[in-house]
Amino acid sequence: LLPIYNCLVNISTRLTDFLYSSKDFVYKSFTPPPSVMTKDETVNLLLNSRLSVSRLGDGEIKLIGGRDLCFQKSSKELAERLRLLPTLKNDKLLVCIPDAFSSPAHFEQADALYWKRHLTRFRPLWYGCLEPGRLYGNAFISRPYICFKEKEKAASYFDLIKRLWEGQELVIIEGEKSRLGVGNDLFAKAAKICRILGPSSQAFARYDDLLSEAKKQDKSCLFIIALGPVGSLLAADLSALGYRALDLGNIDIEYEWFLAGCKSKQAVKNKLVYEAMTGEEIGPSYDEKYLSQIVAEVF
Repeated sequence: LLPIYNCLVNISTRLTDFLYSSKDFVYKSFTPPPSVMTKDETVNLLLNSRLSVSRLGDGEIKLIGGRDLCFQKSSKELAERLRLLPTLKNDKLLVCIPDAFSSPAHFEQADALYWKRHLTRFRPLWYGCLEPGRLYGNAFISRPYICFKEKEKAASYFDLIKRLWEGQELVIIEGEKSRLGVGNDLFAKAAKICRILGPSSQAFARYDDLLSEAKKQDKSCLFIIALGPVGSLLAADLSALGYRALDLGNIDIEYEWFLAGCKSKQAVKNKLVYEAMTGEEIGPSYDEKYLSQIVAEVF
């Protein structure tokens, strides 16, 4: 019976994919894709401005659609705030989305298939949230390595993006087990680092407390945020308050994978990687430098 069941499930999945693909083919034939900068264009714009960054990706669009993520449950309030993000009128904020709406040629095969399948289901929701005619930054600025074919370009890209915080005093807002820059030189040229730690999951429940702690920091500091969908909202709110904040979730893990020459998503020692493990096995950090940088914990 098991082979028969598996066969029926396979047929059902293929039929569902075919129906979604057919519907998407018609939809995108009559609806132009959004305009998205390249990663280099996006970073160069940031280097030559004081813009903040909020990113909207596949996880955020699923939350907008009412679907839970493994580390963040959807809610009416969270979904509505994320839905409004791409149309905010804030000339100090650059909203970034994936450059996945046209050709998937620049992706690795598995990632190309993922985005193709994702868009067959969520393209109308994406387009419904975006503002027609608006130019968006590239959300892959913090995911420049593992999903792309031309991995040899990553070295120069990381050198470029590191210039954003060279000589800057940083406030890193991150999950309690994320540990950005610990064990690598990603932020080696920053003048100073302090950290606000938030929950590794369900961070939106502590949103007001996280924002309150962030507002205690000096406006001369550059905020680097890696806190899932909450990071996108924090960057937007901080920007509106006169801070500069860059939502760069996954930047450290991508850098770790680049340094290790990984070809697929893998666990990283002493760091939480939801895409490669559950995270329960990540214990406390005993890195004295890292611990000395923590100025607040919001759990």
